[in-house]
Amino acid sequence: MRESTGGRGTSVIAPSFGGDGSGAIQQFGRWADLFVRLGLPTDRLYARLDIGDAIARWPSLPYRDFLRVLATAEEEYGPSLAEDIAAAKTVADFGVVGYLFMNAPTLRTSLEAACYWLPAINSQAKVKIESTDQQVTIQYLVPGVPPIAQALAVEIALLELVRGIRSYTGRKDWLPEAVSFEHAPRANARSIASSLGECVSFDQPMSGIRLPRELMRAQNPNADTALFEILENQKPPPVAPPALAREDIVAAVQRLVSEGVQSGRLAADDIALELALSKRTLYRRLKEAGTSLGRVREATLIPIAKDLLSRGLDISTIAYRLGYSESRSFARAFKRATGTSPAEYRQYLKAVAPVPIPASPIQQSAADNEKPACAPGKCFFESASGAPLRQGAHHAAGTGRHGAMGQNASPTNR
Repeated sequence: MRESTGGRGTSVIAPSFGGDGSGAIQQFGRWADLFVRLGLPTDRLYARLDIGDAIARWPSLPYRDFLRVLATAEEEYGPSLAEDIAAAKTVADFGVVGYLFMNAPTLRTSLEAACYWLPAINSQAKVKIESTDQQVTIQYLVPGVPPIAQALAVEIALLELVRGIRSYTGRKDWLPEAVSFEHAPRANARSIASSLGECVSFDQPMSGIRLPRELMRAQNPNADTALFEILENQKPPPVAPPALAREDIVAAVQRLVSEGVQSGRLAADDIALELALSKRTLYRRLKEAGTSLGRVREATLIPIAKDLLSRGLDISTIAYRLGYSESRSFARAFKRATGTSPAEYRQYLKAVAPVPIPASPIQQSAADNEKPACAPGKCFFESASGAPLRQGAHHAAGTGRHGAMGQNASPTNR
């Protein structure tokens, strides 16, 4: 809680929810200016919050306080506040993030830059990008804050994201394939659905949008890529997104390499996209952690290679599955890591392999009953206990294109 230098008292904006909420909105004055541009009665707003207009000059505002400002502003303005804020915002209102987004070489690079620089405007939120062969899911996460408390802020964020993609691509009427909100429908649910398309669902496992993967290659013909390079080379924000903390980068790359074996997406481009980083930043983060992408990839793939060798797969097939250009490259990497060649390792396995004992009919039946109903990552709309999650306000989860987002997505970067 912050004490005010103006207003009627010193108790400003007491937290109205549990949880962390320890992040902050940077340069809140941009929001204060936006309220004025919308014609919102800021005098009455600040009086209700028991603060003075000095709030507009604060360099940052604690996130929990920001949510109370937004909630009170919506009461003063009306249920269309989320849409009107998103429509009124300009590139300048987002600061460096806005200029990076609009001047990047491709939409993919735009989103990568926005993910990394997000703490420069909101250190509480983070963005996570997941992709499959055909689709990309962009999740907007606010850790430590209950869905209902952050509902308005998340609605504004997703509306801004959709409008940003429209502006970058020049597709004024573009709509996502799906939009989901973690919170329950509010009074403006119908209006939000009309703005974002019919494929809007509430009460979902996460908040975000889904778009076709091919759109990530879209370019802004008016982008100033020279400006983008200048801005990207500036000092990064002081707070890194939680999902990209330096101590986690090695584990994250290991996981993505393991998952990439199934999809064939093992390239640096795919790993960087999954982590919402540029390749250059990915390499730099790994170097700071004392390793490299090649070393992490090799350390992750060799155990997988051993397992595949034990199954009798052809060595050239294993090399292909693990992303090596040829079997000789795989053999060199394997020998470097284990001290033996793949062929020698296979001979060793044959020499020490125990004689298999056939399973009894009872054992086989029990094993069959333990098989999962579907592959990991496919039952997106089930809870941890296996019970179906609640349906969205507009569409039941899993009804084709209009189901909530993430239905067909998995953590695997395909």
